[in-house]
Amino acid sequence: MCNTKLKLNNSLDEEIIVGIDVDNVIADFSKLFINNFQNLTNKSLCRNDLVKWNFKEAINDLYKGEIDGEVANHILSDEKFFSDLELKEGVLEALTKLSNNKNIKIIIVTAIENNMQSIRTKWLKDKLKDIDYSVAYEQKKDRVKMDYLIDDGIHNLDMLSSIIGKDNCLCIAEPYNKSCEYNRFNTLNEAILYILKKEDLL
Repeated sequence: MCNTKLKLNNSLDEEIIVGIDVDNVIADFSKLFINNFQNLTNKSLCRNDLVKWNFKEAINDLYKGEIDGEVANHILSDEKFFSDLELKEGVLEALTKLSNNKNIKIIIVTAIENNMQSIRTKWLKDKLKDIDYSVAYEQKKDRVKMDYLIDDGIHNLDMLSSIIGKDNCLCIAEPYNKSCEYNRFNTLNEAILYILKKEDLL
């Protein structure tokens, strides 16, 4: 890609790099987790119950020992879980809009465990066939060069805040991040529109 737009900070013309998380940003992680949990335990669980980013801790707090939160780790250790993830509604259209902008470079930044990376690579190829993107597998997302990060994890946004600025750390709303001090968006499309408007690319 070749960027012909002068960035707002008056730096030399460069691509605007947008880092995008996977789980609960483009993939509906919580929905599949809830389905698996209910099938395994015959107990009810809804999205609003997942008030902690660590689902094991959320289950322990909710069920107070009636159900061991380790069931969360059991669910998330299954390779099939990551193969079965579905895109959130509207994600493909939002990513297409971003990918079609020649000023933007998309980096999928995911902290998935090493043994699941090949599964994630295949999943991304299958789900994002017509999207121009690269992938960074990185636990410490501040090691990845980017101008924006769209993520659901407050800790990840905290890593980048002092590097790219608080206004460029965009949070996808989930019950476990209600307390965050970053701009929160209900959908990926809303976050992308924010970036395009901020960079005068609409």
